[in-house]
Amino acid sequence: MTDVLALAIQPPGKVGKNPLATENPTVDEEGAQLSITNEGMAPTNLSYGDKTSDSSSLPTLSDSTKHALQFRAIYKDLLKASIIGLASGVAISTFKLAVDGIRHAFYSNPALLAQSWYRVLIPVIGGLLVGCLSLPGTFPPGMIDVLADVDRESNLPVRSIRTRLQQQLQSLRKSVAAAVTLGTGCSLGPEGPCVELGMSVARSCMDMQANGNRVDRVAWNRMLLACGAASGVAAGFNAPLSGILFAMEVIRNAFRKNENVDDSLNTSMLSAPSTIAPVVVSSVMAALVTQRLVGAHVVLHLSHYTLRNLLAEIPLYAMLGTLCGFVAFEFNQFSKLSKDIFQGNRGFTFVRSFMKRAPNSLKPMMGGTVCGILGLIVPGVLFVGYDSINALLNHDALSTSHLLMLLLTKGFATAISGGSGLVGGTFAPSLFLGAMTGASFYNLVNGIFVFFATSTGSLSGFPLSDLPGFTMVGAASVLAALFRAPLTATMLLFELTHDYKVLLPLMVSAGIGSVVRDILETKATVKYVQNNIKA
Repeated sequence: MTDVLALAIQPPGKVGKNPLATENPTVDEEGAQLSITNEGMAPTNLSYGDKTSDSSSLPTLSDSTKHALQFRAIYKDLLKASIIGLASGVAISTFKLAVDGIRHAFYSNPALLAQSWYRVLIPVIGGLLVGCLSLPGTFPPGMIDVLADVDRESNLPVRSIRTRLQQQLQSLRKSVAAAVTLGTGCSLGPEGPCVELGMSVARSCMDMQANGNRVDRVAWNRMLLACGAASGVAAGFNAPLSGILFAMEVIRNAFRKNENVDDSLNTSMLSAPSTIAPVVVSSVMAALVTQRLVGAHVVLHLSHYTLRNLLAEIPLYAMLGTLCGFVAFEFNQFSKLSKDIFQGNRGFTFVRSFMKRAPNSLKPMMGGTVCGILGLIVPGVLFVGYDSINALLNHDALSTSHLLMLLLTKGFATAISGGSGLVGGTFAPSLFLGAMTGASFYNLVNGIFVFFATSTGSLSGFPLSDLPGFTMVGAASVLAALFRAPLTATMLLFELTHDYKVLLPLMVSAGIGSVVRDILETKATVKYVQNNIKA
């Protein structure tokens, strides 16, 4: 204690030997010690709460500087995340308004819509325009491929402004193609392009980070991509919490599959508060901007319904989840088959020969032709399909045969649209497929219960929950299984319907659906590899 006081009262400006240096030679990492004096004033009290003076407990100058730099870096990250959220919200709002404008231009004339040939022709025109937009070159890759491209770019020199500008112009060309695809009624969804728009905005900010020791360039770029993806979901669905969970589930799992990057980055991705906070900020900002520019309306409108006996119905929801896992798997397999057929890799010999010779710019028109014909036969196939889902959510029951027809034709039209080169996402179509599956399952189970109640002479059968409950659970389960994101799907349906009661059965069904789809996908992959080895 005497030595410490002697050090503290040492006159300012006088350099003497530190008495602690001979008795306790331990120093901090940079070999610096801190002596506290007040020039011209009384000695400073060195006690830190417990009336003891231990030189090892004193903060070093290097620690203070380090903490200050960390706080400054976090605030800079939050600022840039806010910019990404704002820019993504503006871009996605513009995209949504463009889709509505194109739809109004083609579908606002009742006299023309009364003509069957005109209704078939509109998707064909959309496919032709998309083909024209693809003439300068192929469109930029989708979400998963973008993640891999960014990881590769992170190991290359910083790109020039001109290169980044060309990249943004290509993304703009793809967004215009998506607006044309959706506005003319082709069977795809807008949320996928919204996610890609957010990621495109994030990519424009990547090389702004100076090369220093604060963050690794790969981790920095990944954080920005997560912010962009979260902004896309938040603005696309008007669901900021779902955007956050989407970044944590889907984007993180996609990064884990990238074998070219060190696994230590995968374990830290979106696990530290300093990384989660920017994602939260960007997601909220994108949702607020979209609500301001487009409106805070929800796409799904849920009427009053009753969940009667959840404990007894849990096995039914588990069965529905299993069925939804099969639906998601079959849709994914058929989407791959459609893409291979349009590329000329599968199908009959004359089909492969024709597709290999056909220009890629004409293939979107083929997909539009299929959508137009199917839309003439089954009108509910065109566009996103929220009207059909909302009808079920408002107790407008449909026959099982009609529901199954909608399920098959929508899945077929969506797979053909994606495989032919039309631009759009599968978020909304997966909700449609799940809603039709859930409603069909409800009709089947309810019919069985009514049959047994009639056979046994019971006046009151099993008190089954209402149709909207099974519709919502089915919609979320197919979405969860298709994208391997049960938490995101659960939160999304909660934010879209603002209903809390259905969360428990929804989580059970969505979780089981994801597991079933993974099992089926693994078996299909193993079988595909074995067949290639034999060949």
